[in-house]
Amino acid sequence: MDFARIKEFFRRAHNVDSVLLASWDASSNPDANFYYYSGVTVDRATFIAQRDAPPVLIVNQMNAELAEERFDGEVIVFKRGEYFKVLRSQLDGCKKLAVAKSSITATLFEKVRKIMRDRIVDATEVFYIQRAVKSEKEIDRIKRAAGIAHRAFKDLYVRPGKTELELQRELCARIYERGGEPSFKPIVAFGSNSRFPHAESRNRRLRRGEIVLIDWGARWNGYCSDHTRCIFMGDAPKEQVDAYEKLQSIFAEIIRFIKPDVEAKSISREYIRLLNDAGLPAPPHGLGHGIGLEVHEYPSFAENTEDVITKHCAIAIEPAAYFKDFGVRFEDVVVVGQQRATLI
Repeated sequence: MDFARIKEFFRRAHNVDSVLLASWDASSNPDANFYYYSGVTVDRATFIAQRDAPPVLIVNQMNAELAEERFDGEVIVFKRGEYFKVLRSQLDGCKKLAVAKSSITATLFEKVRKIMRDRIVDATEVFYIQRAVKSEKEIDRIKRAAGIAHRAFKDLYVRPGKTELELQRELCARIYERGGEPSFKPIVAFGSNSRFPHAESRNRRLRRGEIVLIDWGARWNGYCSDHTRCIFMGDAPKEQVDAYEKLQSIFAEIIRFIKPDVEAKSISREYIRLLNDAGLPAPPHGLGHGIGLEVHEYPSFAENTEDVITKHCAIAIEPAAYFKDFGVRFEDVVVVGQQRATLI
């Protein structure tokens, strides 16, 4: 458990005196906020921290031993049917409670709202902005994840005759072999399938002369990476190769505009200008996204974003262009330092 993170949360969320975070399926869908503040991954657990009291972890009997081994604070075990009774006792005395509404069930939110008599605040944005500022340890974990991803990709054997699904499975296996796990299901798209930003990989076989678009990432010790590359098999059409080379140049150019305290939308405007100058169509998605415990974090580069680049944040930058019969995308992760962004 990182007490400094909890203290920083209360500094940012100055209008609350307590926070509740829940983890329901830590094995397949861990809650990033829960892990960030509690430091543990435990199923069916509730983490409560108060300004003036030590944090506690509420768990059922099945997960009690695991929680007591991993959590360096008080663990409260409830018996079947007594969860809300225990929860009410722990919230007694809380004046205003913060939750991440997007990551707790509707049932739990309503129960907590009634217990708190509506003295509850959705602090999702506060959680996201705080998590955007990465420590050196977090940056190192993202670098490790990126290293695993790049080595797995380098060892991938792409040849005509293989299917998209075969390459997808092979890439996942390579990531596991190197000590990581896929941060999401990789996208492997051949030929015209590459024109879809979130293409679904199929049993279609690769033919010589086709473009291969691969979007993949690795997770190591909880932290993610995200990358995209295009490969050309044999004599690819010049139009496709030129478009991909232009995107790589745009990627290198756009990094110069990524600095602390710059609005994400101003960088997006520069990105659109660079696409126009290169004669490439604007894609139906943003330039990129923050990355860390989750693949998509703060800041967002969506069209209507008000997000601002912060020091020490990690961002996946993914310039792309899609045409009638193919698409190209290039993506890597950068870290924002004191004055500029650098490739991870």
